[in-house]
Amino acid sequence: MMLKKMYDTRVNDLEAFKSSYISDQKYDMSLEFENFKRTAAKVFKKLDRQIEILEAIESSVEEKLVAFERLLHMADSVNVSGASGSNRRHEVLALVDRGLSIDEISQVLGMLRGEVELILNLNK
Repeated sequence: MMLKKMYDTRVNDLEAFKSSYISDQKYDMSLEFENFKRTAAKVFKKLDRQIEILEAIESSVEEKLVAFERLLHMADSVNVSGASGSNRRHEVLALVDRGLSIDEISQVLGMLRGEVELILNLNK
């Protein structure tokens, strides 16, 4: 009988240990899961910020491409080879009438910004 009692006591101790161990494991897993969720949230926040930056860069590049294509189109429509001073003045004025800026005109015609400004100032 005493052996049976010792056996029962030992089984009860093991059951208590098992319950305690499982409870501790669940608690440890719960902590690990919370740490994982916090880390994942930080990573996703950083990824979202990087996506925002990339979208801004993409938008800027698209704007510059549109401006570049516009300048190419204007350059194709203007005869820049061998133009005399009088033709240059007409070309500058024609491009101003089309809405190009001084910098755009200087790029299209291959002139210095100061030259374009001088032509515009003399034509006032």
